[in-house]
Amino acid sequence: MVSEACPTNPREEASGLDPEAVHLLVESKDAYSPTTFRRASAFETAIEDHDDVNAAMSSVTAVEMATGGDIPERRTRLIDTVDRQAASDLMPVGSREDTPDRFVIQLFVDDIEGEEVRHLIDDTEATADRHLVTERTAVTGKPVVNRNVIENVTSGRDPMTVLSFGLATVFLALALRSVRESVLLVVSVAISAVMLISIAMYLLGIPWNPLTVATGSIALGAGITYGIHVHERFKEELFERGSTPVVAMREAMVRKSRPVIGSGATTLFGFGALGISQFPVLANFGIAVALAMTFALVTAFVFLPASALLLARWTNTYDIVVDST
Repeated sequence: MVSEACPTNPREEASGLDPEAVHLLVESKDAYSPTTFRRASAFETAIEDHDDVNAAMSSVTAVEMATGGDIPERRTRLIDTVDRQAASDLMPVGSREDTPDRFVIQLFVDDIEGEEVRHLIDDTEATADRHLVTERTAVTGKPVVNRNVIENVTSGRDPMTVLSFGLATVFLALALRSVRESVLLVVSVAISAVMLISIAMYLLGIPWNPLTVATGSIALGAGITYGIHVHERFKEELFERGSTPVVAMREAMVRKSRPVIGSGATTLFGFGALGISQFPVLANFGIAVALAMTFALVTAFVFLPASALLLARWTNTYDIVVDST
């Protein structure tokens, strides 16, 4: 028996199946046989014990309702019962003639999302493995498709984030001719912002989806940009005016606060307006970007200055500047 998750079938929706339910597609050369129906009945009984499953419905259920809970011994009687139940429209069992080699078991589930859906898919496949030993089964339905989309989108989030931050670190090291300054900008601004965004999204219950997954890259781009403005002005104060690190950083923050905060606030409120959208995906994206811009500004004006001053005090990164004073 092969079990896998697959997209919904248009024929399933056309047959009256509930698109919000989880479906188990059962395929066999002799799907409408007493043996297959008994196995499917055992599966339904087992899966209904699952905490998230309220009921199971299928051609098997329709036959059991018509016969008082028994599966006919003879194939001809079984098929006749299935056809009569389909014609009565009492249950959305579909037409056997259209799908002679398969039928669908509907699983009516609680309002679940996220990892709960994945657990249900895995448990359904495991239960099908135990009871439908010779049939080919596949878990389908809108909840399954939605979960698969989210998993496919977010599966590359971590390696993509590591790659983008790594490339940014290398580029900044070459541009600034300093590995320490490159790491300072990436760690104190970009990575700190992404960590704060992740925490805030968790606390606010904002899920990772195809749009919100991009907030890490947005925080990287915006945070590094703001950090470079502050840091370069800090170095300018050190080199050209011979200020001490503390005075230089204070001057850099004063000089750069208006343009950087103005630029960040424009983006923050522009995307943040999406937060009032009636479409949840857009609303979550707007809130996530607003969080990204907020934390990019916070890290650029709080974490970066503190880290740069510690770097100046504990290392020789700015020794040349200090010596020139």
